[in-house]
Amino acid sequence: MTSTRRVIAAAAAVLAISGGTTATAGAASAHVAPTQGSTHDSQAAGWHHLWGPTKITASYLNHHGKKWVSRSFDAHSARVIGAFRCWNGGDHSKAKLRIYNVETHKWIGDSGAQPCDWTMNYVQNVGGYRDGQPLRFVVTSVGKAHTTEVGAFGAP
Repeated sequence: MTSTRRVIAAAAAVLAISGGTTATAGAASAHVAPTQGSTHDSQAAGWHHLWGPTKITASYLNHHGKKWVSRSFDAHSARVIGAFRCWNGGDHSKAKLRIYNVETHKWIGDSGAQPCDWTMNYVQNVGGYRDGQPLRFVVTSVGKAHTTEVGAFGAP
């Protein structure tokens, strides 16, 4: 298994195992402690859990222009992965996650529109970021809004 696939699989395992909170207010809390006591590949791969999963309800998305923006956070890492998934009743809706560098005012990662089919989707920063710069995750619904779950992971 390639290193990238192992990282993505580890991120999915951590996101699936850790609990969720419902986002009904503005944004997610930024610094959640790394997962303790897990025996997942995430420790072997060096990735750590930054925050999430946070559940953004369809109602919240509908009342906020089908968009959710996290609070600014520092990944304390040169590489960041955003993991997200959404689900629906088969209406072919999609969602996308983008990573925004607050300091440079540039988008540094974009998942593109992904189907809301409960599958975990990922986006990694592609450059234009250095450790210490604040980031924000932006989730956008494409089509009908559905509950979406999002989390962040970083590498040392």
